Amino acid sequence: MGQSQNAVRLRVLASTFGVSVSTVAKTLNVSRSKISRLISPNDAFDVKSSAFWWKVEEMLPELLKHRTRRLFDVECVPADELEACLKK
Repeated sequence: MGQSQNAVRLRVLASTFGVSVSTVAKTLNVSRSKISRLISPNDAFDVKSSAFWWKVEEMLPELLKHRTRRLFDVECVPADELEACLKK
């Protein structure tokens, strides 16, 4: 049977941005074990509820606030140069 595309996407998002299972669970207000099973590539557990996936969609900005990895590599810029760049 395999996992749904939504479960795979959630796993990739968590992995890419370094968002922990605990953080995902806390943000979505569900159990850690549910999220752990959901994003495990070795577990066919899935959530069929559209309401759950809408909640995940709505909470994406909050999940990304807790990321531990950047998506883009950005070189350090002196503060005065950054300030000037942001004013443009």
